[in-house]
Amino acid sequence: VEYDKFPYPLSGINGLILAENDRWTFQDLVSGGSRKVYCHGYLRPKGSSKELSLTFTGQQILLDEDLKQALPDTVRKAWTEINPRGLIDLTATVYHETGYSKPSIHATIRPLPATATVQPNFFPYLLEQVGGTFDYQDGHVRLSDIRAQHGPTTVRTHGSGTFANDGGWDFELTGLSVDRLAVRRDLIVALPLKLQKLVDSLKPTGQFRLHDGTLSFSKSRDSLASIDSRWDVVLDCLQTDLQVGLELRNVHGSVRLEGANDARGCFTKGELALDSATFQDIQFTQIRGPLWVDETSCRLGRWATEYQRQPMRRLTAKVYGGDLVGDGWATFEGLPEYAAQVSFAEANLLRVMTERFHSQQPFPGKMAANINLRGRGKSLDNLVGDGNVKITDANIYELPVLVGLLKVLRNSTPDSTAFNQSDVKFRIQGRHIYLDQLDFLGDAVSLFGKGTMNFDQQLKLVFHGVVGRNEFRIPFVKNVFANASQQIMQMYVDGTVSDPQIRTQAFPGISNLIQQIQADLDLDTGGEASNTREAKRGFPFLLPWGRTQ
Repeated sequence: VEYDKFPYPLSGINGLILAENDRWTFQDLVSGGSRKVYCHGYLRPKGSSKELSLTFTGQQILLDEDLKQALPDTVRKAWTEINPRGLIDLTATVYHETGYSKPSIHATIRPLPATATVQPNFFPYLLEQVGGTFDYQDGHVRLSDIRAQHGPTTVRTHGSGTFANDGGWDFELTGLSVDRLAVRRDLIVALPLKLQKLVDSLKPTGQFRLHDGTLSFSKSRDSLASIDSRWDVVLDCLQTDLQVGLELRNVHGSVRLEGANDARGCFTKGELALDSATFQDIQFTQIRGPLWVDETSCRLGRWATEYQRQPMRRLTAKVYGGDLVGDGWATFEGLPEYAAQVSFAEANLLRVMTERFHSQQPFPGKMAANINLRGRGKSLDNLVGDGNVKITDANIYELPVLVGLLKVLRNSTPDSTAFNQSDVKFRIQGRHIYLDQLDFLGDAVSLFGKGTMNFDQQLKLVFHGVVGRNEFRIPFVKNVFANASQQIMQMYVDGTVSDPQIRTQAFPGISNLIQQIQADLDLDTGGEASNTREAKRGFPFLLPWGRTQ
């Protein structure tokens, strides 16, 4: 038997057909062969027309070409897009009334997970062990309790879709959750090209969990039209790493992502709710704030809100027990560029010293800073920046550099209240940090310095000391004493933060002058050169030995 409105061929049929006048009843019909399908129904008058109702049930029905061709044209197109395979249990009702061109078809399909797979053309990511219920009626499909696997990845969802007569369709998954999701190559190549570029730029590693998600696909009737997609999901990061211009490691927490991919481009906006993330071995916690990512850039904080023309909000986080606010952006095209503006206050100095510098000594105090950074690529050679740091309410005498300097100044072991405040101003050029101001202030003695260091904690510093804090004096007197102290003694620090090497130079001005005189004596045999240097120096009362005016 092959009904022309649902031409699914069945053979070897047994059962009972009752005919009474123009009323027909079909009872306990069952097909033979490999397709064992049961059927019952009727054909009877309805006013001036007739109506036919047939109900088919089948178990372990193969999703083959015969079944596909028996379905309406819109369903066949959906079948081609979704590309299902395997065995199903099927219940289908076909209702047709004469005078209408098409029958009404309602089908309930339950895949057998051991055999069923789906690999949609618009998202060629193979899903196996597919289970759940698919309900179809007159161009509309509803998905209930769908489950599927891709290796260790588990997918669960509900959904619905519509297939129009003109060939257009739309499909939406709701309540979408994905467990143990790993961003491997098979997932990336299944994404639309623009989304592939975005994911490739972020270089995610580790595992993710997606939940409370909505994912939709749609296509217009134009056969050449691309498939548009939209999403609104919560993404949990589980020990993941990300490249957002800066390399973030061990990212834990959630990100709300809402975006689209269509002919205009690909973007996602979001809200960070991360528990923690690590950058350059610094752990940030309670990370909150707005996010914008598109094909060319990633924006955080006010850069994200300004781009969307929303009220300004900044990124917030905790670092070393203090409060951080900041903004940042990164580009993906060519050699990536990035920039960040960060401020933090009330950071715990003890945590900074133990966690960042692995110090074994107690360093109570509070720390605040303002930092501006900009760079290109992964290399620190292209990093530039500046900022300032302020330490207050501190006892920082046990810093190895300060212990050595105080021993020089006092010729004894320093007391525990030597320094309680520090002010630092710095610039960053590649791997070098230029310390334009490096002051340690105490009630009894203060150190004022400058110099350079690098990210390997190597030092090259120079200090001079003054009595007291040097901040409440009359400006003229303050400058006189400061200049005098620099002329009496300077202290030079080389080595590393943990192992500084300190040397001193008494009366550096006189030492410099003696060096200059020695240089003049070495050049004196040149005559003209000596006269020229002497004229330029401008100190006529300090002539080389053996010379007269």
